[in-house]
Amino acid sequence: MGQSTPELIVFAHGMANFAHNRVSKKYQEQLVRAQIGARHKFLGAFDDSGNFAFVTLYSASTLQADILAALRQKCKVKGAVVIDQARVANALSDLQSIARAMYGNRFQAWDYTVWKNGERWKLGFVFLDISTGLNLASTNRLQGFQNAHVEVLSVQGNIVGVLKFDPKKPRVPWGVPASDVASVVAGGTASLVATGRSARTIRGILGIFQHFRQP
Repeated sequence: MGQSTPELIVFAHGMANFAHNRVSKKYQEQLVRAQIGARHKFLGAFDDSGNFAFVTLYSASTLQADILAALRQKCKVKGAVVIDQARVANALSDLQSIARAMYGNRFQAWDYTVWKNGERWKLGFVFLDISTGLNLASTNRLQGFQNAHVEVLSVQGNIVGVLKFDPKKPRVPWGVPASDVASVVAGGTASLVATGRSARTIRGILGIFQHFRQP
């Protein structure tokens, strides 16, 4: 896999609805390969929440349209964010550095946990789909944003690094910070696609690319 070949990650929005729509990673991989495998080199999926690794000579917008058409044959996917894997890798590294600087030994790098006031929080990201007409200048509103269950730590264009409150019960899904971030950025614009992922998931999808780079 040459370094000059575009490596793209797709984060599908809506695959992880627990009441419905949840399908196995194996089935997702089979569906993607069958529908668009001849057009894009599909490396695989991580977990079952809609995280796909690709190498493709086509544009991000073409890949986005193709994978949405494929997934929507079987799943009620709301949208997808397509982003260069190098940007995601850099964002993860930066977010870990920020957490370490802010929280010191209260940050556990191995599982991306931060302990705040004796409560568990988790590092992760919200990815915004700029193809929905997002003005990236509006992401400045996110700087320093926090509420009872999310704290924004970094903003790099359409990649927003966050801490999510993570109590054992009741569970706070990653859709919660995604919704909060979208509301702040777009002022309630319903068409804005924002999808949240844990840092653990990001590490997993990046690992797929690393595996294929090994000699």
